[in-house]
Parts: sequence; structure tokens; C-alpha cells
Amino acid sequence: MKGRFTLSTCDRRDRVWRRRGERSAACNILQHDRFGSGSVMVWGGISFKWGTALHVLARGSLTAIRYRDEILRPLVRPYAGAVGPGFLLMQDNARPHVAGVCQQFLQDEGIDAMDWPALFPRPESN
Repeated sequence: MKGRFTLSTCDRRDRVWRRRGERSAACNILQHDRFGSGSVMVWGGISFKWGTALHVLARGSLTAIRYRDEILRPLVRPYAGAVGPGFLLMQDNARPHVAGVCQQFLQDEGIDAMDWPALFPRPESN
């Protein structure tokens, strides 16, 4: 599991639903600083019985090398060993997850990863 937490209310993703003629109504105006927002990326592993410590990733993008060196090697490998046979890693198709260097690491360590479909089937409408 990975996530992104915004450190301020302004992450440029605010949405406002308003009625016609309410564009400038005080209740639809959100003040924010102009110094930019911040965020922190975290990763944590969970399963039926256990979980890993929450790992805070330092500044910068999560590359395949960082994913292998900061997540897979120090966190996933020992976690998989603690869970034992039948451990199956579930991750999405983010570029670092599917990069060759990470896939090779998982294969070398004998860690199976669940196939994650590019698109989930949509439920039938009745």
C-alpha cells in the first residue's frame, strides 16, 4: 500500500459544486497560501494477520531503484519470510513496480507477485 498525504489544503485538486449564480459566494471561496503545498509519500504492507512499519519516502520521485532498495529489499523481503509459504505480493502497475529491475529482484528472492490487470471489468448494468 502506498499513499500520498497533502500537508496543506491546497494541492490543486479542490473541487467545488455550486448552483447557478453562486460562483463568488463566500461559502465557495477557499483561501490558501501561495507558497505551494507539500506532500509526503508513504508505503506500508498489510495482510490478514500482520503489517509492516509505515515507511516514509524521502523527497523525490519513486524510481524502480528506490522501490527495490527502500521498499522491496528492506521491507517486503523480510515480511515475506515472516509470513512464510504462500506469501503473494499485491501491487499495482505503477512504473517502479513493473520495472525489470524490480521484477528481477522478486524473481531472485522467490517472491510471487499477483498479476494486476490494466483495466478491471465493469459491472453489468441492469
